[in-house]
Amino acid sequence: GPLCSCDCCSVSQGLKCAPLGPSELCSSSCRPPEAVGFLAKNRLLDYSRFCFDDCKPAQGQLSALSSQCLSSKDSDLQQDAHLQNFLEQLKATRKSKALQWSMLRRFPPVSSRRVDAQCNNIGRRFPILVSRNQSILDAYRKYACETAPDFFVTDPNIALTAEYASLENGCVNLRLFSKVLLATNGTHKYDGYRHCSGSCFEDPSWHQLSKTVVNENLLVLSSLRTPLGMEYQHGLLDLFPSAFTMLDMLKMSDVKLVIHSPTHGQLLQSLGVPSTQLLEIPIRSYDEQKLLCVSPGRSLKLWRTGQDGGGELPTLDYSDRRGFAEFWW
Repeated sequence: GPLCSCDCCSVSQGLKCAPLGPSELCSSSCRPPEAVGFLAKNRLLDYSRFCFDDCKPAQGQLSALSSQCLSSKDSDLQQDAHLQNFLEQLKATRKSKALQWSMLRRFPPVSSRRVDAQCNNIGRRFPILVSRNQSILDAYRKYACETAPDFFVTDPNIALTAEYASLENGCVNLRLFSKVLLATNGTHKYDGYRHCSGSCFEDPSWHQLSKTVVNENLLVLSSLRTPLGMEYQHGLLDLFPSAFTMLDMLKMSDVKLVIHSPTHGQLLQSLGVPSTQLLEIPIRSYDEQKLLCVSPGRSLKLWRTGQDGGGELPTLDYSDRRGFAEFWW
């Protein structure tokens, strides 16, 4: 009989692998690739048992019914290799190249506004306050120019750009509020931000990093934040402006945008993004952290906000309440 192969297995109910059914390439029984013991040589194995024991859904819990299964051994080795490479990049023990970024759209500066004579941040990064109480005006000026002068990273007098880069066979970490955003494929990497009190690698959460490998071309928005219970609000703030710049790509290619809640999907579909171009990867707690990777031959696309003339906007730790350089219009 033919050698057993997970190519003859597909995802069934309960995210288990089951035989595709008899065909020219797949029969009802097969010879195990590593035949030992009572299955040695000419003994055959029922395909149902082989699929159940030796194969797993190619995209883990994200796998659709009837989608392809992979060898459990090969899948585990692939995921372990992705994780090892990611951790090496996190420790900065391996040299890598920077990504090449392409501009999607340019947003011109907002027309000049009247600026407060005593604090030039008012009228630019902070709105003008009208009050007859001089002590309130003085306190507001102190806040805008001394206490929190860079609360809003984006200056409306500076033109912004929306940019993307492609990372072949890449991985990126996902978390509701992560102190690190790192995307890498071993030869190239994008260090989105690192806000750790000590070494980022010493954070114990990396040991609970769950791995998911997806056989799709994906788009990840680095500015997306999803506080629990605020999916709608942050969908409008973090997701909508970024996704708007990517509409043509999402509508005209096979790239799928990574989202974290059904609310995000509803918002994007109202923009005209087909549901088939969305991949929901739920993150249900603040402690949960994932490593999302694409299969060989697939591309992980990353989005960021840039400054006119080149370069990325600064990114700051969320805990200091100054945001992550989203579009503030």
